[in-house]
Amino acid sequence: MKTKMILLLVFLISCGMLYGQEKLGELAISEPEERSIVVRSPDRAALIVVSEVADLEFESTRVIHAMHPRGASEWQLLVEPGRQIITVRAPGYQPVKTDVINLQVKRAYSLKVTQVKAIPGTLFITSDPDSAEIRLNGVKIDGKTPFHLDEVLPGRMNIQIEKEGYRSALKTLELQSNEITEWHVELTQTAVKVHIELENKEVKEVGIVVNGELKGLAPGAILLEPGTYQLVLQKPGYKFPEKVIEIEFGPEDIRLSEKLIPLHQPFYKKWWFIGGSAAILTGSAALILGGGKGQEPLTGEPPSFPGSR
Repeated sequence: MKTKMILLLVFLISCGMLYGQEKLGELAISEPEERSIVVRSPDRAALIVVSEVADLEFESTRVIHAMHPRGASEWQLLVEPGRQIITVRAPGYQPVKTDVINLQVKRAYSLKVTQVKAIPGTLFITSDPDSAEIRLNGVKIDGKTPFHLDEVLPGRMNIQIEKEGYRSALKTLELQSNEITEWHVELTQTAVKVHIELENKEVKEVGIVVNGELKGLAPGAILLEPGTYQLVLQKPGYKFPEKVIEIEFGPEDIRLSEKLIPLHQPFYKKWWFIGGSAAILTGSAALILGGGKGQEPLTGEPPSFPGSR
């Protein structure tokens, strides 16, 4: 089962389906060959286009006079004679162009338009800083920069690079057949990640208040733009003196370690409990060590109680 899933994944990638890639096939167009066909137009040349590809569209650098289907796989175009370039388009294919061709008046020429089997290429994406997340045609992938994807069919792909604290980058790439398509992104920093740890390890979910606004919970991290801020940590039963922090851009995150002060200490930590306990312990020790010195020894018979004899 696991092997079948891996093979399916490879197949989807090779087909460009995994990330919604817009697949564009390739067309090839032959050199024009003169044909012995009567051209009835007195001031036009004729092009006979032969192809198994459906829904072809034609564009010329000179005005196309008419286009007539000659069957399931042939079209006839009447064009102005002279030097020109013919562009052929079809849904799902990249446009293809002829070289400059010289068409003579009242002459007919044939062109063959065929499909070309696409050879997959490779996509390679890098960023500075790295470890940025990637979206291909809006689909978040399980990988970060630097990243490469093999067996990608030619076509158009929208790529978005995202990283916390940096402005996202978006670009549409034309992936070429049997080629490596590379994109390197210099990300622009917009904020700094500030990590706040607590020396009171037992305390959790402490509010992080910046300039009077709750930004998150400590221990944890928040994003701040460069500037000066008033920082307060809030937790019922604790106090924290307000402090000023300066945030500047840098290659590393900022890390702060802070301590909360309990408003009410446990009774066994208060001074009067500690002092009283010490006095009791001292007195007890003196009584034990003194052994009752200065008192009269006990004499006589022990007291008797009813029913004891």
